[in-house]
Amino acid sequence: MNRPYIICHMMSSINGKILTENWGNVLESGELGNLYEDFHEKLDAQAWMCGRNTLEIDFTHGAKPELVKSSEAITRTIYKANSDAESFAIAIDTHGKLGWQDDNIDGDHVISMLSEKVSDEYLHFLKRKGISYIVSGKSEVDLKAAFGILYTEFGIGKILLEGGGHVNGSIYEAGLLDELSLIVLPIIDTTPNTPTVFEYTSDSGKNEVELLELKEVKQLAKGALWLNYRTK
Repeated sequence: MNRPYIICHMMSSINGKILTENWGNVLESGELGNLYEDFHEKLDAQAWMCGRNTLEIDFTHGAKPELVKSSEAITRTIYKANSDAESFAIAIDTHGKLGWQDDNIDGDHVISMLSEKVSDEYLHFLKRKGISYIVSGKSEVDLKAAFGILYTEFGIGKILLEGGGHVNGSIYEAGLLDELSLIVLPIIDTTPNTPTVFEYTSDSGKNEVELLELKEVKQLAKGALWLNYRTK
């Protein structure tokens, strides 16, 4: 395999909802509130990955990038800002929108995955912040090529894919997902128009399904479950 091993690690309601801000009264319980991060650590990956929307909500908090022209030519393929980094936070930010304040999240070096639609000014912004980047794909990120670069150029062997639902769905549909780690809380979330673990819209509006292979299941605190599946 010439790409990282990818595990989708998520927490959901029984009906597959993932917007945890609706579950404050449940997650305030220490037993349930810590489950997700506990398993994040146990899965022992070099990197974790999220899409732009999730990162904007949880980490950059809507900040806008400071865009200025560079006086030098900008590299539009691969830029490695920190050769000593051993752990990574990877952003799928197709057009370059996230307004990063730092080059790391809790010590994990940030790598931004972008399409060729990104501007030179945004790439210059990333370089000024000390953030690594990969430019791959004309209008959308070429996921297969970008994962290959993460493996060969950054030495990343395992990634935890942690949402949102559209990013999870896109990576699954691209045939790049190896495993699912899903914590199911004993709750039903009837909030309308909120995302689920996997979201994807194909041109035909219909997607084929496949059986997953059950690897392990554990009963957790207060009736929660951990489901671990292989995709192939």
